[in-house]
Amino acid sequence: MAYTLSEAAEVTGRSRGAILRALQTGEIAAAHDEATDEWTIEPDDLFRTFPVAYHIRFVLEAVEPLRTEVRELRSRLEAAEAAISATGKRLDAKSEEQPPAPPAAASTETPPRRRRWWGLFRLGAEG
Repeated sequence: MAYTLSEAAEVTGRSRGAILRALQTGEIAAAHDEATDEWTIEPDDLFRTFPVAYHIRFVLEAVEPLRTEVRELRSRLEAAEAAISATGKRLDAKSEEQPPAPPAAASTETPPRRRRWWGLFRLGAEG
């Protein structure tokens, strides 16, 4: 990934003028587009001239928000794991308190026949 003059200045922590002077004196090899007046600087050439320490500082600044987010997510994960563990312990304790109910026995008896109200008239005629 090639850098523009502004990006190179931002990455190295130097000014655009310092980068431009290095380009003009030949310390850094770069391509210049005359039509757009843009410089294209390869990272190898840039960091050969300007120490990597500047690049590392830039990366560390970019990584810091990610570290903060990772810390937050880890704490949330620990809290969730603790809640799950507590719930599991409560369920285990509850299951030890209440023995499982015996399975319902299958009834082999047939239920008594119910008489319907119109059966009363028939019963009176027969009896």
